[in-house]
Amino acid sequence: MRHIHLSTCPSTQNYVLEELRGTLQQNPHTIVTTSSQTHGLGRGKGGWDFLGDALASSFTLEIPPCPTLAPLGVGICVSEFFEESFAKDVGLKWPNDFVFQNLKCGGIIMNIVDSTLVVGLGLNLQGPREARPYPCSYLFDSSPDAQKIALDIYVYLMAHWPLEGATTVEKFHQRCIHLGKKVLLWDDNFSVEGTFEGIDREGAAIIDVSGVRQRFFVGHLKYR
Repeated sequence: MRHIHLSTCPSTQNYVLEELRGTLQQNPHTIVTTSSQTHGLGRGKGGWDFLGDALASSFTLEIPPCPTLAPLGVGICVSEFFEESFAKDVGLKWPNDFVFQNLKCGGIIMNIVDSTLVVGLGLNLQGPREARPYPCSYLFDSSPDAQKIALDIYVYLMAHWPLEGATTVEKFHQRCIHLGKKVLLWDDNFSVEGTFEGIDREGAAIIDVSGVRQRFFVGHLKYR
């Protein structure tokens, strides 16, 4: 396993995509961690603020047979890691967010480069002293070793990856915090409201919109 730790960097994801491009096939198990991320990436055009003691890492994985299931599979493994290692109940919000105590505590982004899946993982570990700029949660009350946790998560993932498609669907339904709830799903070109009925074998969200079941692969989701 190749581990690169940076004292500070704008984005671990961009570091892998830009600085390590062309080397990933020769180093198929690569992880980059940082103590301070200044311009973390979020899904779409969003960012991810590095507040308090946070975990920011990017790592490589084998592309699974169904790539659209990959964010859900990684989310399941990370959730199971925290349950087994720390007895933390970390839920999942479609398509790539982590929820703890009913508030977002982190998320996943993904890219494919050099025929390799590059995963960015951000998690709030312990909260900052200053006021929070938006509602969110933190996994620990005391300061954890973020770098060790990042490495332990990666080792756990490599031992369990990839999940089978049917297993991904089943386990996501067990950990989804908005299954059967009313949701609002939107993106640049659409907005729908309905009941979240789960995911299909390709990871698409199935939403009952006025009695019609529709499937979506992208979008921002709110539940109530």
